[in-house]
Amino acid sequence: MGSIPPDFPVSLKSWPSANSGTAALPTIVGRINHERMDRGGFRALTEEGLKREIEEEEVEQEDESDEEQEADPADRIREIHVAKGEMLQHIGYVS
Repeated sequence: MGSIPPDFPVSLKSWPSANSGTAALPTIVGRINHERMDRGGFRALTEEGLKREIEEEEVEQEDESDEEQEADPADRIREIHVAKGEMLQHIGYVS
C-alpha cells in the first residue's frame, strides 16, 4: 500500500447506476396493477391476501417436487446422459 498516497481519497461505496433498485413509486404501482389485473389491482392488495398466495404457491411447489420424485429412474438416467453429451459438445470434447 506504499504506492498509494496517504491523502488519496478512497470511496468504499459503489458507483451509482441507472438501475440501482430505486424505482419511482408510480412505476412500481403501475407494475403491481398490471401484474394483479385479475385480482383487483393495487387497491385490492392486502397482507392477508399476500400471505394466502404465498402459502398456495408453496403447496404447488411441494406438489411439483413430489411428482418429480415419482419419475422413473431410468428416464432420469437417460436425461443425465443426454445432458452430459450436450455439455461435452459445448466444451469441445469429442468421444
